[in-house]
Amino acid sequence: MRAEEIAKVLEVESGGVLIEAGQIHLLLPCYLEELGFEVSTLNLPEMIAKRLGIELYPNPGNELTKKFMLDEDVDEETAKIMAARGIIYISLIPKDEMLPTNEKPYPHLIEENRIAKAVSKLSYEGCKRLFYKIWS
Repeated sequence: MRAEEIAKVLEVESGGVLIEAGQIHLLLPCYLEELGFEVSTLNLPEMIAKRLGIELYPNPGNELTKKFMLDEDVDEETAKIMAARGIIYISLIPKDEMLPTNEKPYPHLIEENRIAKAVSKLSYEGCKRLFYKIWS
């Protein structure tokens, strides 16, 4: 649906159009190409991580969602731990707006990456213990 609405705008615009889409919208370029549009993509978090010289850790919930969207085989144990890590990740992400400063030009990315790195090391039981600690 989103690709179809974007296509309506693209049909009346001349020249290039910039479309901001979150990381979970990985199929949007494919859908636009199927509708006959030339698409190039840019992954801003990867670019910023490279600029900062840090390894980028993925949001575990998004990674599981992507696997399902792409119809990839995911065994039950892997899905279970990815889902558990996703719950912990989203529980720990700050909900307040973080403004960039000269010292911290990308505060959201840095904090999200820090949390993603930490939860990537958790076992299912570790996630379970942390979940009850967070929500008790």
